[in-house]
Amino acid sequence: MYHRVEDRSHFYFDRYTETLTRVEELEAQVAQLQQRLAEYEPPQQPPLAPAPSEEESSEPMEMEEEEENVPSDANSRV
Repeated sequence: MYHRVEDRSHFYFDRYTETLTRVEELEAQVAQLQQRLAEYEPPQQPPLAPAPSEEESSEPMEMEEEEENVPSDANSRV
């Protein structure tokens, strides 16, 4: 019976050391990736789109005004 407990303790110790080794490997990998991320410079991107013209910019404003009126009407009914 004592022999079985000893075998099991070796098994758990081996699993523990394997886990510690794996943790150390992963910590080293994380440190390496953090260093690469710190050194990373994103590629320069061109501007997404030219500024909207006055006609295009006035259309969303009209929609916003309509949306603002709807809640005020709903509040007055309540």
